[in-house]
Amino acid sequence: MLKIAIVGVGNIGNTHAKCYVDNPHTQIVAVCDIIKEKADAAAERYDAQAFYSVQEMVDSGIEIDAASMCTRGVENGGDHYEPTMELLEAGIPTLGEKPISNDVSEARKMVKLAKEKGVPYAINLNHRFTPSAVRAREWLEEGRLGQLNMVNMTMWINNPNETSPWFHIRALHPHSLDVMRYFAGDFAKAQAFFRKGEGRKIWSNLQANLLFRNGIIGHLTGSYDAGGSFGLETLELVGSEGRVVINEACEKLWFFPRRSNQVECFEHLGGMQAFPDTMARARMRSRCSSASRRASSRGRRTRWSRCGRSETAPPVAVLQPKPGWELDLRGGSRRHNGGAAMIQLGANTLLFGDHDLRTAMECIKRSGYDAAEISALAGMANHLPLDDWRSVASEVRALVEELELPLTAMEVGTNAEDRLMLAYEAAAELGIPVVNVGPGRPADDPEGLQGLIDHLNAMAAKAEEFGVTLCIKAHVNTVLDSTPTTLAVMEGVSSPNFGIDMDPSHIHRKGEVPKEALAQVVSRVRHVHIRDCVGSGPSPGTPEEQACGRGEIDLMGYCRVLVEAGWEGPVNLEIVGAKEYELVAQAIIAAESYGYLNACMKAVGGR
Repeated sequence: MLKIAIVGVGNIGNTHAKCYVDNPHTQIVAVCDIIKEKADAAAERYDAQAFYSVQEMVDSGIEIDAASMCTRGVENGGDHYEPTMELLEAGIPTLGEKPISNDVSEARKMVKLAKEKGVPYAINLNHRFTPSAVRAREWLEEGRLGQLNMVNMTMWINNPNETSPWFHIRALHPHSLDVMRYFAGDFAKAQAFFRKGEGRKIWSNLQANLLFRNGIIGHLTGSYDAGGSFGLETLELVGSEGRVVINEACEKLWFFPRRSNQVECFEHLGGMQAFPDTMARARMRSRCSSASRRASSRGRRTRWSRCGRSETAPPVAVLQPKPGWELDLRGGSRRHNGGAAMIQLGANTLLFGDHDLRTAMECIKRSGYDAAEISALAGMANHLPLDDWRSVASEVRALVEELELPLTAMEVGTNAEDRLMLAYEAAAELGIPVVNVGPGRPADDPEGLQGLIDHLNAMAAKAEEFGVTLCIKAHVNTVLDSTPTTLAVMEGVSSPNFGIDMDPSHIHRKGEVPKEALAQVVSRVRHVHIRDCVGSGPSPGTPEEQACGRGEIDLMGYCRVLVEAGWEGPVNLEIVGAKEYELVAQAIIAAESYGYLNACMKAVGGR
C-alpha cells in the first residue's frame, strides 16, 4: 500500500484524491494547503492528517511514499516551485501538474534537483496514456502506418480568463505538444501565429507549424475561444500507408488504410467513456493486469466500408500497460521488446579519414550502428566542409534516407564563433540536433576557465536561435580537463541549448574513474563520445587500442551509469588516428567496437 500526500487540495487536488481513493493500492495519509480551511476539510474527507506547509509536513516525520503536487497560483503554474523543491529535497517522489512552472529557470532547477537526488519527478501529461494513444503508438511502431510524415493536433476550450498575453499557450498546450512528441519525437523548429479573440487582451488563438528533428512535419491549432460543441481535441497521424485519428483523447480511434476502403473504428477503447476518465487512468492501470485477460464488454471495434456496410468485430481486450513509470521526457526514443528505452549507438565518420562520406556511412551501417556523427574536422575527416556545406547538403540528406542512418551529431574542430555559425546553420538545415566542440584553450590560457564559460554562454545563445544544442567535452591539457572543471562549466552555462559531451578517455587520462565522473555530470550530458584507452599519456593509444573492449576503461560500468540515469541521448564511437589506415582495418575497428558496446548495453538494460 503506497502512502500518498496531496499538496494543494483545490479542484485538481481533489481530482487526484478521488483516483487514489478508488485505487486499492494507495492510501492518502496527508493533505497540505496554505488555506487552513481547505486542508482541514480535505483531511476529514479523506481520513488523513492536515498540514499547512510542505515543510511542516516533512518535518512531522509522517511516512510518505509519493506526493501529488497540485498547487495552483498565477496561471495555474505560479505556485509550483517552492513546494516541489521541498518535496524533492525530502526525497519524496512527486507527480506535478502542468505547466511545470511559469518560469523556465525554476522548471530547470526542479528537474535538476530531482536528477541530483535520484527522485522520480513527473508532470501529469495524461493524454498520452489513454488506451487509444497507446494503441496508435503500437500501430506506428509495428509499421502499420508506414513512414510517419505528418502529425496534426487541435485542442481548444472556452476559457474567458484574462491574464498574461501567453496564458493560452502556456496553460493549455503542454498537453498538445506532449502528445505530438509522444508520436514524433522532439522539435527542431516552430513557426507560430497568434490572434486575439473578439474583445480579448490575451493571444487566445494559435496556429503553429512544427518541424521535428527526424523530419516529420506537424501543425497545432489551439484556442480559448471555442464552444462546447467544438469538441476538445483531435489528433491526426498521417503515414505513407495509413492515417490515424483520435477524437476527444479516448472516445474514438480511427484507422484509415491507404490502399483499402475498409476503415476501422474503436469506440471507448479500454472502457474509457470521456475525457474525465483520463484523470482516473492511474486507477485503471492498477486494475488492468487482471482485466486485460478478459474480453471487455466496453470498447467494441467496428469495421466500416466506404459503401456504408459494417460488421462488428469481437470485443477488444483492455490494454495491458507496461510495468513501471511511463515517463518519457525526451520523446521519440527507440524501444526494444521489453518496453525499455534503447540507447542509440552511432559512430563518428572521423574513423574513416579520407574516404568519402558514402563509404564511411555504409561501413557504419554494415557494422550494425543505429546512427552516425558527421565529421566536420578539416585536415582529419572533412565530410561536411563548413565553408561550402550547401554543396553537399543534398548528398547528405540522400545518404541518410537511403541508408536509414540518422545523423545525431556533428563534430567541429573549433568553437570559434565564425565556424560555429556555419555549423549551426548546417545542423539546423540538415536536422542534426547536436554540435560537438572541444575547449580549444590551453591550460595556461590567460583568460582561464572563466573566459571559456563566457564564450560558451554567448555561443549557447546563438545555438538556441538555430534550435540546436552545443556540447563541449573535457580534454587533456586544456582549461577544461576534469570533472571539477566540467562541473564549473555546468554551473556557469545555464542555457537549455548547452550540454556536456562526455568522453571517458580524456577523464581516464586525467587519473579519474570515468564511470564515477559520469555519475557526477550526467544531468547535463547531451552527447557521449565513447572509446577505450590505454595508459595515461597525451594520446588515447593506437586506433586498435581505442576499440571498445581493448583498453583499461570499465565501459560496461560507464553504460550502466547512463542507463540508471534514464539517459536516452546519442552514444557515438570516436576513434582518432586511423586516417591513413586501409578501409578494411577501419571497418574492423568499427564492427568490433559495436559488438562490444551492444553487448555492454544489453547487459545493463540499455538495449
